[in-house]
Amino acid sequence: MAFHIPFEHRNRNRNHIGPIYIGFDEPARRPRKKFNWWGFHGLWLSLVSFLSAGFLSPISLIISLVGLRRKGARKMAAAGTFFSLIGIGTAALFISAVSHDQHQDYLRRLERQTQIQVDETKEMMASATEELEEYRDGHDGVFPKWVDCNMLMIKYEDPWGNSLRFDADADDYGTLRSAGADAEYDTADDLTVRVEGQTDRSVLLGL
Repeated sequence: MAFHIPFEHRNRNRNHIGPIYIGFDEPARRPRKKFNWWGFHGLWLSLVSFLSAGFLSPISLIISLVGLRRKGARKMAAAGTFFSLIGIGTAALFISAVSHDQHQDYLRRLERQTQIQVDETKEMMASATEELEEYRDGHDGVFPKWVDCNMLMIKYEDPWGNSLRFDADADDYGTLRSAGADAEYDTADDLTVRVEGQTDRSVLLGL
């Protein structure tokens, strides 16, 4: 499109920006696109968040989502949102792996502790057995009465806070019993030792 600037206008207004059109309509200027700063910051922060194993990704995700709502180019905001979601997934996997390792370590420590307690209980039951056998050998192979046996066992307390129990069996045997880790007698984790000797039959017969 032809245009010219008159000489008098050149000297009169040196600060005028752009030409003066004579006889023609000024051409429409193309609107300048606004730069999406939210999308820009969301994108670079989403990439940097990978250095933190994705723990900064929630922040970049929020910024990128704001950028998606702003006017202007949204490609950077979309890319930031995508990388932020990947970072959040990475952080979730990392947390899951760490939690699993901690849980397995806790189970191993609990198993070791339980085994130590079981060994202590076995040693204690061996001492209780020796006391019963010593009494039996001094009384013609007969244990004390069932109640008296249990009174003797009260002083033997296992690591879980329960005293040993003496059960009088019907076949000339007695059974020392620890309630075990669940602190309940007659369950699967009970620790038992059978001791040969005659027991109080009147208790067994209900007399």
